[in-house]
Amino acid sequence: MSRTRSVLQLAAAVLFVASCHDAQLKPDAPTVTCRAPLAPAAFRLVDRFDGVRFFGPLALARAGRDWLVAGQDGKVVRVVESEGTHTAVPFLDLGAVLAETTGESGLIGFAASPDYVTKPEVFAVYTGRSDVPGSVFRLVYSRFTSRDGGATIDPATEEILFTIEREEKGHNGGRLVFGPDRLLYVGIGDGSWGDPLRRAQDPAQLFGKIVRLDVLGAARPEPEVFAIGLRNPWSFSFAPDGRLWVGDVGHEHYEEINIVTKGGNYGWPIHEGRHCFVTAPAPCEVPGGAIDPVHEYAHADGFSVTGGYVYRGSQPELAGLYVFGDFMTGRLAALDAANPSDDARLLLDSGRFISAFGEDDDGEILVVDFAGQVLRLEANAAGQEEAATLGSLGCLDDPSLIPYDVNAELWSDGLDKRRWLGLPGFPIHVTDEETFHFPIGTVLLKELSAHGQKIETRMLTKSVDESWLAYTFEWNEGQTDAVLLREGKSVDVDGVPWTVPSRSQCSACHRRGAGTVLGFTPPQLARGDRLDVLAQRGLLDRPVDGARVTPLVDPFDPLAAPLESRARSYLAANCSQCHSGMGTAVDLRFTTALADTLTVCRTASASYDLASDTKPFVIHPGDAASSVLYQRMSHAESGLMPPLGRARVDTAAVDLISSWIDGMKPCP
Repeated sequence: MSRTRSVLQLAAAVLFVASCHDAQLKPDAPTVTCRAPLAPAAFRLVDRFDGVRFFGPLALARAGRDWLVAGQDGKVVRVVESEGTHTAVPFLDLGAVLAETTGESGLIGFAASPDYVTKPEVFAVYTGRSDVPGSVFRLVYSRFTSRDGGATIDPATEEILFTIEREEKGHNGGRLVFGPDRLLYVGIGDGSWGDPLRRAQDPAQLFGKIVRLDVLGAARPEPEVFAIGLRNPWSFSFAPDGRLWVGDVGHEHYEEINIVTKGGNYGWPIHEGRHCFVTAPAPCEVPGGAIDPVHEYAHADGFSVTGGYVYRGSQPELAGLYVFGDFMTGRLAALDAANPSDDARLLLDSGRFISAFGEDDDGEILVVDFAGQVLRLEANAAGQEEAATLGSLGCLDDPSLIPYDVNAELWSDGLDKRRWLGLPGFPIHVTDEETFHFPIGTVLLKELSAHGQKIETRMLTKSVDESWLAYTFEWNEGQTDAVLLREGKSVDVDGVPWTVPSRSQCSACHRRGAGTVLGFTPPQLARGDRLDVLAQRGLLDRPVDGARVTPLVDPFDPLAAPLESRARSYLAANCSQCHSGMGTAVDLRFTTALADTLTVCRTASASYDLASDTKPFVIHPGDAASSVLYQRMSHAESGLMPPLGRARVDTAAVDLISSWIDGMKPCP
C-alpha cells in the first residue's frame, strides 16, 4: 500500500486512453451494462414552493397565510402564494447588525408570534457585534414589530430581550419555538469544545440549556432555565401531546434525541448520549442523576442531528412517527413516537443539508435544505431492494467501464484504489462554468484493496430524479464477486479496523454542496491532454476550456508544484467536501484564496485540547504543532479529521502540512 501510483493504477491510465479511442458514444446506443440495484425509495422530497430558492435557509415560520423563510445572511423573505404560484418578497433584513455569517454564525433562530395576525411580532436570535474584550461576538435575542400590518418588519423596531457574550464561535444553539403554554422556548449551546468548564451543568449560566420566556405577557420577560445538560440543542418541537422533542448535536461519538421535561438534566458534558464523556473528578456522576436520550446514534450514521416533528398529517405511512434528520449526511429517519428506541427507521438518504424542519397547516412535514430549498416529505411507491452482487449487476466484466485516476488522492489508510466511469450512451455535459453535468444512468465505481486483496467497491449512480445514489459492496473471500451491503461494517486490515461505509456515510462526503462527484471532475482530471482526449472521443459534449480550470496537483510530487499548491491540493481532496464554506466557517477549497479560507491567524471555533485556556489558530504560521489543523490531522483517535474514512494517520500528509505551516510568515 504505497503512496506512489501502483502498477494497477498505471495500467488503468493506459486503459483510460485506449478506451477513449475506442468509445464512440451514440445517443441511441447505451454503452454501460453495469447498473445500480433496484431500490425504489419509500419516501421522496418534493419542492414545496415551486422552484423558489433561498440563501442558507435555517428556519421556517408561519405568519398568517404566508410562510417566512429565514436565512443565515440575516434576510427573511415572505413566500406569497397566488393562483398556485409562489413568490418570495423581502420581509426583514438584519444583515447590517450581524457580526459574521459563516459556520454557526449569522441569523440562527427565528419565530413568529402565534398572535401574528392581530399583533404582528417576530423574534430572532443572531450573532451581533460585541465591544466586550475577549468576546468574538454576542448572541442577541430580540423582538421586532411590524409597522405596516404584518407585510414587512422594520429592523429599527428591535427590542433586545437579552444577550450572551461569546468567547468562542461554535455551539450557539438558536432554535426558537412557542410552546403550548404560549411561552417562547430557546435552545442555547454550550459555547465551547467539550464544555471543559461544565457550564451546561451550571443552573446559573445559560450555556447548554433550554430556556423559556413569557414574551407575550410579561412587560420585561426574563429567561427561565427549563432544562440543563445539553450540548447544542439546535432543533426541537412540541408534539401534539405537549411533549418537547429535542435533537441535541453530539460531540465526537453520538447524536441524541431527548424528550425534555422541566427541570431535567440531560447529562452533558459528563455524558455524551448514554456514555461517559468526562472521567474526572467523578466518573459519570451527574448531580441528581441524568435523563438518558430516548434515541442515540453513533457517528457511523451521521454527525449533526436535526430534530424534527411528531407527524400529525394524513399519510398513513408516517402515522405515529417522529421524523428527524442529519445535516451532514442528509439522512431522514423516524422513531415510533409512542415507544422510541435506538431502532430508527431509515426513510430516505436524501443527500440534502437538513438544517430545519417545518410543519404545514395539514400536519405535513417540511424539510429545509440549507442549499436553498424547502421540500415536503411524501410517501413514494415502496419497494424492496433487490439482493445484488457486482456480478449480477453487470459490473465485473463490462468493457464499457472506463478506468481513470485523479490528481490528488483521498487518504484511505493507504489502501490502493482503482476507479471506473460508465456512461449510458450519452456524453457528459460541460456547463458554462466548466463543470460536469452527468447524464442519468451514469455509474462511477471505486475499488479499494490491500496487498492485492480487494476489500470493497463503492458505487455512485445518477437516478432518474437527478439525485445520486450510493452503494457499497464487500468482496468475498474467493475474490470472485462483491455483495451489496445494507449497512456499514468494520473489517480488519493489517490489524487495524477499517470501516466499510454505510450509504449515509457515503453521503456525508458525496454531498450536493461538494458537487457529489468528487473524483471525476475537471480539476482532478486536468493533467496533460486528458481533458482534450475525453472530448475527442465523445465522452464530453464539448471540450473543456482548460484555461478556466484550476487543476489539483499531486501533493507528494515535489516537481509537480510549489509546496503551498501541493498542501492546498491535499486539503481540497481530503477536507473540502465538508469545509466548503457551506455550514462550516473554514473553507478549504483549492480555488479559495488563502486569506479567505478563515484559517491563517484565525482563532479556531473549537480547540482540540479541552484543558487549554488558550485560543489556538486553525493555522498558526511558523508553528504547525500549535495549529488546530495540524493537530486534527495528526491524531488517530479523539479529535481526528477527517472523521470518516481513516483510522491511521497519514504521516506523509502530516509532514507536508507541517512543512507548509512552519514555512509561513508569522501573523502580523
